[in-house]
Amino acid sequence: MAECTWTSHLKSIAVTGSHTFIIDNFLSKVRNVIDSSQTERFTSASFLAQSSQEDFDAKLQVVVKVELLAKSNYVRVVVFALLPECPLQVPSPPKVGREFQDYARDYQTNAPEPVIPVTSQFNFLDEQYNVIYKSKPLHGYYNGHGVPIDSFLSVSAHQVLEEPSQYLRSDHSLAIQCSIELNCGTDLAMESTAPINPDLKLSVRLTPEKYPDMYLVSGKTRLPCHKHMLAACSNVFDVMFTHDSSEKETNEVIITDVQLKTLEKLLEFVYTDEIKDFEGLAHSLVYVADKYNMANLKTLAMNAAVRNLDTNNVSDYFALGELVQSEYLVQRASDFAFKNATKVMKSDGWKALSHESLRKLFVSISKSRLA
Repeated sequence: MAECTWTSHLKSIAVTGSHTFIIDNFLSKVRNVIDSSQTERFTSASFLAQSSQEDFDAKLQVVVKVELLAKSNYVRVVVFALLPECPLQVPSPPKVGREFQDYARDYQTNAPEPVIPVTSQFNFLDEQYNVIYKSKPLHGYYNGHGVPIDSFLSVSAHQVLEEPSQYLRSDHSLAIQCSIELNCGTDLAMESTAPINPDLKLSVRLTPEKYPDMYLVSGKTRLPCHKHMLAACSNVFDVMFTHDSSEKETNEVIITDVQLKTLEKLLEFVYTDEIKDFEGLAHSLVYVADKYNMANLKTLAMNAAVRNLDTNNVSDYFALGELVQSEYLVQRASDFAFKNATKVMKSDGWKALSHESLRKLFVSISKSRLA
């Protein structure tokens, strides 16, 4: 066996932290600021950013600030992480950019040396804490007063108002996940590593076809899978396989009301936690996810459905929202139908709606207009 190899390299000294900040009724707050032209600010509880290195003891209190910034002709949502104090003493970067100088002058701060490079990222989350809007990494500096330089996210408030599902949860609250990293210099590190044989795979993830103990049956096709994987994603499957049932006895779940392609997508989610391409199956995936109580799959499919609403399918999605009791899907379909009423009322889907569905649709539109 080959001996260990010693290597040396410069290791970055980083102080990192993460926090999720939730603001209730954010959509109504956006409307109020647009109507009043009065800036409103929100500040999170402080959270701790610290270094993972034992020999570098740095702990910083950080807060997230959200500003509904009202200017003369626009309103923006501005998000940044703020250090109330910035006590670190580290070397300055070789050159401070014009953006830093302009920002410092605007805020009338004679920024002392040193300044600290920082990277921030802000993700907007839904109810299940899945990312619905992801910012790119934002690079800038902190000075001794804790003022963030070129490391903030800015979004038009009118965008939030027009497309709330792209930024807000279904109850119109705002959930922001902030990640921050401050670069506090470098240190020389020595490490030893044992050799790895590149010809050997370190791990192989189990696929549905590998040692299956259960099958989803659609027509004459049997899709191989595993009980524990299905049960982990669905309490309906969990109960089915735990208690005496025909499915437990035959190792088959016969599904007659869902197409084969939809079941293949369901298994893709079970084994990968994602669906790369919905291939126009969002409608049937919402249905099957609701049937087997798979909350995350249902949310993914509803988000895909909302992104692809059109005048031909909006009636179907409204009816589906009623069937699976999704207030979010019903509301989004109602809003779309109201905005595109002339074309929607000429569609085949509209003509196929029952009198009861039409009544519920008009009630939903009325409520959203009054809200």
